Amino acid sequence: MSDAWLVDEKTRDNRSKIFIFSVANVAISDVSSEIVFNLKNIKSGTISSCKIKCSSTDFDFDLFSKTGQTYPSPYQIFRIEENNLEGSGADIDGTFINFDNPQEAKIYGVITNNDGINATGVIYITLEIYY
Repeated sequence: MSDAWLVDEKTRDNRSKIFIFSVANVAISDVSSEIVFNLKNIKSGTISSCKIKCSSTDFDFDLFSKTGQTYPSPYQIFRIEENNLEGSGADIDGTFINFDNPQEAKIYGVITNNDGINATGVIYITLEIYY
């Protein structure tokens, strides 16, 4: 398990925040260890968008509300499949609460790099959350 580094945090209004995280490289044809996203004091809410930038040409991103999960899971918030190069993203409606401990403001991610040529390099993940 590794922590995602919080690069930037912006409050859009009194109900939403944008978090920008960076995650270490995922090797060619490999799966990341579980990534912990610390959402500060947001213990539950709805993720309305997710944008990802990295060097891989083919990767999947799964986000869960409980630690130790793999796709598919009843604790899955959302899955973005077969992202292609920089700027992949999706508008989503993923409601979450931490099922390990509802008092913790954490969610968990896994990145699968399916690319046989490119490692991901540093990955930047932007989450917009309404709470």
